[in-house]
Amino acid sequence: MPSACAAGAAASDWSRDQRRRWHCRARDVGTHTRPCATALFTRAAALAQYVPGWDNRNPYFLVAGREANGTIVWSQPEVALYILPPCEDARCGVGYPDFVQPSAAAGAPIYLTETDKVTARLHRLNDTMLEGLFSQHTAREPATIGLAANVTRPSGDAAASTTLAPPAGAAAPQAWSFPAPTWGSLSAGAGLTLELELSAPTAQRVVTAPTALVDCRDGGGRGVAVSVNSSGQVTVTLSDGTHSQEWSSDPQCPVAAGAHHVVAIVDGLARYIAFVVDGVLNDGGDARPQGWGALSPAVGDVGGGGRAQCRVDGRVARVRAYTRYL
Repeated sequence: MPSACAAGAAASDWSRDQRRRWHCRARDVGTHTRPCATALFTRAAALAQYVPGWDNRNPYFLVAGREANGTIVWSQPEVALYILPPCEDARCGVGYPDFVQPSAAAGAPIYLTETDKVTARLHRLNDTMLEGLFSQHTAREPATIGLAANVTRPSGDAAASTTLAPPAGAAAPQAWSFPAPTWGSLSAGAGLTLELELSAPTAQRVVTAPTALVDCRDGGGRGVAVSVNSSGQVTVTLSDGTHSQEWSSDPQCPVAAGAHHVVAIVDGLARYIAFVVDGVLNDGGDARPQGWGALSPAVGDVGGGGRAQCRVDGRVARVRAYTRYL
């Protein structure tokens, strides 16, 4: 780790982990002019753990690191701070970050300091978020808070139950459905998450046009849908019946042959949309500056509930739907 947060410090100075990246293809995470890493100690005060941060960002992401055989192994990023209303200048946001830990005692709070050169602020970091960051590498159970639906493809479909590609000429697994959750108003701060497990037959079947994997929209187009195109990009579509918005996964992380795990996350508080593909948060790769998109304040209540149904492509093995962001 660098002894100081010197401007222009190379990401390779942080650790011998070949420059940690959050993408399926190569992309430096430490390309900002002021990469800074600050050591945090566990509440048991036994092992050093690390959290790097970058300035002039909104929302503000944190990652947690743990030492393993002389290398810092980084977690997936989580949103820690955000500015409301979102500023239009992409360079605005919290900056000059540092951490304050008043005590090494168990349960002691950890604070993050930041400033915009006019106002200095001190934020207590959420304990649950921190514990989640530091325990990502051992977490094996799916989230349950906010889980509104956890449904699997009907087991009677033999073609769908195999993990191998279906025989030539075999019919595609039949579509299925489940009641749509009540999502709420995104413009009022509600969030949602759709988690899809795609089986090998799903990924190996040729897609020649955009295909809905999960479609929870009503007859007027209000609701949420996740689709895949012929290039393997996954897109989430949000609509309140009047205003709509789409965001796609990184083009360099296609849902190609083989089984895949895709999560579309919509955060109405931090106002962002993101994709996690096979456990990796999309960061934009070489195609765009970042992998997340700004959620439009115009998109309001995306409905759900009542008699609305989520129609699921038969090649999707499982769907978990949450009425919050993950």
